[in-house]
Amino acid sequence: IIVGSSLIKTDVSGDTLWTKPFGGNSVVQTSDGGYIIVGSSLIKTDVSGDTLWTKPFGGNSVVQTSDGGYIIVGSSLIKTDVSGDTLWTKPFGGNSVVQTSDGGYIIVGSSLIKTDVSGDTLWTKPFGGNSVVQTSDGGYIIVGSSLIKTDANGDTLWTKHHSGNTVGQARDGGYIITLGSYDSSHFIKTDSNGNFVSQASKYRTIKSSSGLGAKAVKMQYKKGKLVKLPNEATVVKAEFWKIGKINLSFLGISQSVKDSIKKYAWVEFKNDKGKGGQALAKLFTSPHTGKAYPFDSLRKSGKKSKKISKAITPTFKTYNNVAIEQGVLFNLNLLASADDVLPYGFGSLVFSKNVTVAGDSLQGKSLTEIGMLFDSMMTYYSRYGITNDEGYAQLSLFVDSVLRPINEAFAANIDSTNFEIRVSISELKKNPYAINLLGVRTVEETGIVQQVSKPSSQQIPFAETKNTPKEFSLEQNYPNPFNPTTILSFVIGNSSLVTMKIYNVLGQEVATLLNNEELESGKHEIEFDGSKLSSGVYFYRLQVSEEGKQIFTETKKLVLMK
Repeated sequence: IIVGSSLIKTDVSGDTLWTKPFGGNSVVQTSDGGYIIVGSSLIKTDVSGDTLWTKPFGGNSVVQTSDGGYIIVGSSLIKTDVSGDTLWTKPFGGNSVVQTSDGGYIIVGSSLIKTDVSGDTLWTKPFGGNSVVQTSDGGYIIVGSSLIKTDANGDTLWTKHHSGNTVGQARDGGYIITLGSYDSSHFIKTDSNGNFVSQASKYRTIKSSSGLGAKAVKMQYKKGKLVKLPNEATVVKAEFWKIGKINLSFLGISQSVKDSIKKYAWVEFKNDKGKGGQALAKLFTSPHTGKAYPFDSLRKSGKKSKKISKAITPTFKTYNNVAIEQGVLFNLNLLASADDVLPYGFGSLVFSKNVTVAGDSLQGKSLTEIGMLFDSMMTYYSRYGITNDEGYAQLSLFVDSVLRPINEAFAANIDSTNFEIRVSISELKKNPYAINLLGVRTVEETGIVQQVSKPSSQQIPFAETKNTPKEFSLEQNYPNPFNPTTILSFVIGNSSLVTMKIYNVLGQEVATLLNNEELESGKHEIEFDGSKLSSGVYFYRLQVSEEGKQIFTETKKLVLMK
């Protein structure tokens, strides 16, 4: 949804669905699927952009608050209820406002102002900007003529000479600064310390090798010299260190509903005390020579096959399967690039070869999209017809023509010239795996991928202008449009109470998939069956709560086409 001189709604490809004659300075989607727009006035619309009500006051920025109402900032700060009726007004204004984790507000304009839930000032700082968000550590990041990071009390931690219009926190703790609205073709990426990170000109991947199955080499210095070069297992350890304590799905679609857990399988490496890297290493003790199979059955020579379900932690001894080998590697390369352990931007590269698998053309898809498709095929294999020799051949085609060539395209032996240690020698005692690999090859040299000027949105995971803790996100359903089933996926950063419901275009609830259920941290996926619904546009909304307080909500559109 885009607002300027008019209000424009597009589909995922950027093609216009509808246009409304009114515009404004800021727009957000509301919990009922409609929109709230602020400019010279405040306008509430339904999901189709048709006006529900208008208020005479305007502003520069608007967000929906946890009570369902709105907070607007412009020449003043205005709080309204869900109907847009004013609850209170404060004489100070600004360019941007967000609700903070304590229920209050942070406002930036000519200065930085923190208020309580009633809008009363708690503190003021003399610096200002165009945009502000609360960061995962409870502090704030502000962008205007420069980029400023503060603690929770607004005291400056550091300042960088990056200017911009909007700022968001990325999944890896760094920041995305946009130079014009939310146009991702004009952005810069920084690390968590505000240092510029460019999309790489050369890339690096990890391929299947004996180094993955070996013991990880610790980075140690003696008499000022590095004792031993890292191996591939060191890189895996570096990535699991970045991931933290989250148990992350490395292949397939993790499930959270009991019936689905019993029905489907996926790969998960528990990262308790950093041991996830050790578990992954057991999958790569030897090159896989077994055929490509989905997560349907455990096959052992001379024994009857056994259906598999739930989270599995595969080893080479138990699962000699090239689909698992190359699929786990592919997702490892995506994750490590997103976390800057490998050169940033790998997921935004686009596959350039003319390959069609199970009716899906992969040419022109981003590598992130390809990874999501392979995940779906491995878990929901029957939906793609991967249930017999013909279907297994399609899975083999995916592995041999797409995943393996990409995994190997940017791979290289680790030597003293193509890796970096990210921390000081003294800090290596705390994290002896703090390395990142440097790029060794351009996309032109591979001949199988292309670098596009507009990176894929999956590679730029904003923590939008809401108070969203690190690792909370709702992803677009796949496939979309769908008939009659589709997958709804989301990530939660810690154990929380989760609700997910489906609504029609009138805002009426038509299905409840999760109702205040406690889920563990990590990625979750739910299969939604729309067979009882008529064709049309629907919306799915995720709400996450902790200790009785809603901490995250997001709504996305899905299209049922029978």
